[in-house]
Amino acid sequence: FNLRDISKVFQGFLMCKPICVPDPESCARLWIHEISRVFKDRLIDEEERLFFKEIIEDILKLKWRFAWECPEVIFSNLLKLESDEQLYEEITRM
Repeated sequence: FNLRDISKVFQGFLMCKPICVPDPESCARLWIHEISRVFKDRLIDEEERLFFKEIIEDILKLKWRFAWECPEVIFSNLLKLESDEQLYEEITRM
């Protein structure tokens, strides 16, 4: 991993407008999505993924005071393709 990877996390944050993350929990879910997209997707085995999950849970408890139940969190701008304004927002239903 390198600084370019960190910049990808910030780029993901900057794609999202404030209306799509109205509260701290939404912001935490966006953070989970971005770091998972950049870092977790590169992990090779299940042991590494579990370690990653534990680190995320600890950070959320300590810094965000937010308990994460470990569902898959996905943000995308594909929800409203016909719209003029492409919002990078959380997908809550699959």
